[in-house]
Amino acid sequence: MLKLNTLCLFLLLSFYGMAQSPLQPGFTLLEKGDFEQAETFFEGYLTDNPKNKTALICYGRAVGLSGEPEKATGMFSSLLEEYPGDFEIQINYNESFLWDKKFKEAEPLYAQLVKEYPENFGAVLGYANTLSNLKKYEKALEWVERALIIQP
Repeated sequence: MLKLNTLCLFLLLSFYGMAQSPLQPGFTLLEKGDFEQAETFFEGYLTDNPKNKTALICYGRAVGLSGEPEKATGMFSSLLEEYPGDFEIQINYNESFLWDKKFKEAEPLYAQLVKEYPENFGAVLGYANTLSNLKKYEKALEWVERALIIQP
């Protein structure tokens, strides 16, 4: 699961091209696994920039990964209401169910995501991870193989 977390963070950072941004210290904290410090960083950043979507997503990740996955799920749900169909928010929303070990709830969400984004490595790997946690190993292996085709 840590590999998926790192991958999603990498995809998020690559997508927004924020390597030299004021958010960089928070990205670094997330990447290093300092989730509580990352939560504090993004919470402070959002005080002055409450509508920064990237910071909101990262804050939700930090909250969920520091031990409050249900709170993170609620945060991502609210963001989806504001930004319907946003892939980055959707994949983080789905992943928040994995953090909370709610694999049955995550399965249909990932199934829909890979239907919409069949070539997205993060979505495919997230689905494989979900299936594996549900002990659907044969199906999980099929999705791992798909992920490896996308990103060897």
